[in-house]
Amino acid sequence: MIFILAKQDANFIFFKCILFLNYSKRIFYCKIAYRCNNIAIAHQFFKENLIMILKTIFLIYFAFMTSVLAHSSHKKTLKAHEHGVGVLNIAQDGNSIVFEFEIPGNDVVGFEYKAENDDDKAKVQSALETLSEYKNLIKPSGSAGCVKESSTANIIYEGNHSEFISEYRFNCENVSDLKIIFINYFKNLKYSKKLNIKIAGSNKKSAYVIDKSKKILNVKGHF
Repeated sequence: MIFILAKQDANFIFFKCILFLNYSKRIFYCKIAYRCNNIAIAHQFFKENLIMILKTIFLIYFAFMTSVLAHSSHKKTLKAHEHGVGVLNIAQDGNSIVFEFEIPGNDVVGFEYKAENDDDKAKVQSALETLSEYKNLIKPSGSAGCVKESSTANIIYEGNHSEFISEYRFNCENVSDLKIIFINYFKNLKYSKKLNIKIAGSNKKSAYVIDKSKKILNVKGHF
């Protein structure tokens, strides 16, 4: 929302452009409204500032479309994921550490289509219950005093593909003392072969690819 205020004698002109932005539908809608004590002054204001107003709206529209394109280019497509390869993003937020897993449906339940029969639905429900418990995938070492604040587990679909997303947030009493993360991921996901890990700590950023032989992840110096 943009406000432009002009004053002439005792008369005030309020001009506002209300923007409705919708990234998913790529909608840009600008509603112009004004209030003035003198209609003649209002007409004169718009006449003198029309080019400026149009330029402002154009610049906002240009910025919006640029943002939409950037947003679209970063949108993940499930068709691009690789069966047998999961993703773990580890990010630090002050004294909090967030673990986010992105796992192809095939790696979790053995199929990617949307469950229709009772047997497949039971597999999906069981998988969500497994992913809801962080200890089934990872466990921070006790040295940092990390306590779980929240955990979520969901499944998303796109065409004939599916992906399980789980997130675990921990608050750590001594986050800088977090040096080891135990990996239980492969123990509970028998179809998965590799795990791409990205760590974004306040002191260090790293990327690793591990397989079933890796049981411990060294994160010393990251947080």
